[in-house]
Amino acid sequence: MTLSDSTAVSRRSLLAQAGTTALGAGIAAACAPAAAPTGPAPAASQPAAQAPSWQKEWDDTVAAAKKEGKLVLILQQQNEGFRKAIETFEQTFPGVTVETQGFASSSLVIPKIQQEQAAGVYTYDAIQHSITSFLTTLKPAGNVVSVAPVIFRSDVKEDSLWSGGFDGGWVDTAKTVYMFNWYASSWWVNTDLVREGEIRSIKDLLAPKWKGGKIGIIDVRSGSTFNIMLAVRQNLGDEALKQLLVDQQPVFNRDERTVTEQLIRGQIAITNARVQAFIQDYRDKGLGKNTKSIDLPESRVALSAGGLWLMKNAPHPNAAKLFINWLLTKEGQLAWNATGIGNSRRVDIPPFDPDGVIDKNSQYLVVAREENLTRASEILKYLTELVN
Repeated sequence: MTLSDSTAVSRRSLLAQAGTTALGAGIAAACAPAAAPTGPAPAASQPAAQAPSWQKEWDDTVAAAKKEGKLVLILQQQNEGFRKAIETFEQTFPGVTVETQGFASSSLVIPKIQQEQAAGVYTYDAIQHSITSFLTTLKPAGNVVSVAPVIFRSDVKEDSLWSGGFDGGWVDTAKTVYMFNWYASSWWVNTDLVREGEIRSIKDLLAPKWKGGKIGIIDVRSGSTFNIMLAVRQNLGDEALKQLLVDQQPVFNRDERTVTEQLIRGQIAITNARVQAFIQDYRDKGLGKNTKSIDLPESRVALSAGGLWLMKNAPHPNAAKLFINWLLTKEGQLAWNATGIGNSRRVDIPPFDPDGVIDKNSQYLVVAREENLTRASEILKYLTELVN
């Protein structure tokens, strides 16, 4: 894959012993010496397999987490997939109860965290949420701490298990946040309203047909939007942004589940919302078959569906440590696949969203990198002024 303003990212790649015993010698003649064995000597008993170097720390962490008895998480969404993933964690570690709070937009959760901590209240242990928005707010303010020191399992940190290597998931040099999943940006359309092949470019969205509430845009302060719009700005310029976000009179919303329902019901024809995070819930009920994702090249971005953060003064530090290490194991990533918010970077995990697989022959902008924070801050300020 070719990446703009980022490092290249590689694609995923994917004994028994037996012993013999000697046959006993036949009965020899009286007074004759016993015959020598004709087969190899019996194999020596094998020593028990040695426990991995991290096992004791793991066992101690599990015990300490159960003593704390609780884990409080901030999540990006609270769909059925998230509930299933959290249930898997609770079943794997009985005695640790997980309390979750979902915030669809980083603009909703950031003020809450900062206001609480300013008052000396520390409610949350860990976060699975926005990367760029948090890097420009929570990290400079000291609301979060580096997650790197609590990741200790060597089987988790094995480079060969991760696309781009394990260290390829660190977003900043201080290793404050870890990016364990990603997906190719896409737009979603209602196929009852949009003909096959009718929209192939951002320029097609600027047609009069789609003016006046036909396009659903997630709050421009959300990474779902400003990351994509940075790519649009880079490829088509500011005038295209103005036409799309102002002249076309799109509908703005913070809640991606609401936008997904609007798309299914035909209240909007196209959206940049992460419909894939919710669509299966609707399809299980027989709804949403009239939706599909489309790729618009000028907005192509390699997105992460939230990073893994550790809160300052986490009230349940051992439970947070347990959750973070578990989440990055194969078992944890398989469970997290149910959330539908991105494909794991682990090469031994099948993609949840085949449409979101990064195409190695296409060029993507990776905004969620420390070196791109200035550009992200600039586009965020510009978009906020543009639509307000």
